[in-house]
Amino acid sequence: MGPNWESVLRGGAILILLGAAAGISAERPAVARTQEGPQVFEMTAKKYDFTPTPHVKVGQHFELKVTATDHDHGLEIDLVPDGAAKDAPPGLVADSPEKCWKVKKGETITIDLTAHAPGTYTIKCCVDCGMGHRHMKGQIVVEQ
Repeated sequence: MGPNWESVLRGGAILILLGAAAGISAERPAVARTQEGPQVFEMTAKKYDFTPTPHVKVGQHFELKVTATDHDHGLEIDLVPDGAAKDAPPGLVADSPEKCWKVKKGETITIDLTAHAPGTYTIKCCVDCGMGHRHMKGQIVVEQ
């Protein structure tokens, strides 16, 4: 006996409606969090760069743990990928969005992010940290 296609289609329509009510759309994939928790990337902020460059997948929830090793620094993360219009929807979403996350010398901060769109996202220092401050940059790369 084959499947009851009318029931299958009705069930699919119900799932679509439930997804719409929950704010899930095809443009922004739902992110399943595993029991293991998000992937953690350790990054250092020092004159005049952020290293290393994390590589994540679309739909991945991750933590960026940033330690300032030489001076106070700050992170301003472009939430739209490089080359996209500044008014484009964010491809990275922060659990607690900030214009400038500040990290004091010798301390570590944690930033929770979810990747929604592929691309390269620029990180800039937003706390004056010396003569090379304007050139202090890093990246987050989101892949399909």
